Amino acid sequence: SRGVFPDKQTTLPVQSGASIGAGDYVVTVGLGTPKKEFTLIFDTGSDVTWTQCEPCVKSCYEQKEPRNLNPHIKNVFKNFVFGCGQQNDGLFGRAAGLLGLGRTELSLPSQAAKKFKKLFSYCLPASSSSKGYLSFGGKVSKTVTFTPLSKASESTPFYGLDITGLSVGGHKLSIDPSIFSTSGTIIDSGTVFSRLPPTVYSALSSAFKKLMTNYPLTGGNSFFDTCYDFSKYDKIRIPQVSVSFKGGVEMEIHVRGILYPVQGLKKVCLAFAGNADDSYTSIYGNVQQKTYQVVYDGAKGRVGFAPAGCSQNDHKKNSRRRTCTGKNYIAKMSVVKPCDGFNNVHR
Repeated sequence: SRGVFPDKQTTLPVQSGASIGAGDYVVTVGLGTPKKEFTLIFDTGSDVTWTQCEPCVKSCYEQKEPRNLNPHIKNVFKNFVFGCGQQNDGLFGRAAGLLGLGRTELSLPSQAAKKFKKLFSYCLPASSSSKGYLSFGGKVSKTVTFTPLSKASESTPFYGLDITGLSVGGHKLSIDPSIFSTSGTIIDSGTVFSRLPPTVYSALSSAFKKLMTNYPLTGGNSFFDTCYDFSKYDKIRIPQVSVSFKGGVEMEIHVRGILYPVQGLKKVCLAFAGNADDSYTSIYGNVQQKTYQVVYDGAKGRVGFAPAGCSQNDHKKNSRRRTCTGKNYIAKMSVVKPCDGFNNVHR
């Protein structure tokens, strides 16, 4: 790992992948000797770090930087196992590849464990015009509250969490907790929208609709089924949505993780989806993680969250401009603010 990250703590700027056609978040890293920069999607649901390489044989795609890594060149990396993609399949936009942050021995946190102690964190920015970070090593802030990794995920490459409930507008949904324990849940920076057991999603959608009766519903699509037309409104009142995890950890989702603009303000949809069956694994996606510091402590088997995590400046700005009241958000549709609407929001 010395040839990849020479310092004991390393922080990389994070940006939305919207500009390169990806719904995920990206970092730019220097790889090889001499160093070449590549834009990679960082993914807690993948293990191997890889880039497209020359010669690219099949299913190659256009990427932001030239495909100029050659697997036959010696001494490209020191002490770092990576993948060289010559037959590529997937939705990566124009990213050069993936930065694998999963749990197996091939992931970056595992390969760099002596240096970073399997500790990394990130904050995903609320919009494509904002910046977040991906940090390896360092100290854990006292503001972070932790939930243990689920035992069900111990033998998997994923970070499993135990969800204990959801709340809408400050009221906890009447859901049998065994539904979550049956399906299991993983947290994944490489999945855009959260997937829930259909029983849970139905309860969430129903509770949300009851608190949004002042606004007209509109037709959904194959993925979203709870959508609204806000084109005639300057402000809307949006109920808070919170997720509770084992250990008493509660995450109040940012407004940009509650609603998503599918077709401008004419079609804005609840940013969750139901799985096909209650037994399917649930996924806590990146949209619902926005603006939080998310800490992965692999050595201690836990994941933590802290609000207003992208920067101290963001925290101060949010405190000054926040217009949320009670159990609802007052969303100003024409201006991008902490509790705001949906102009300039991207996948």
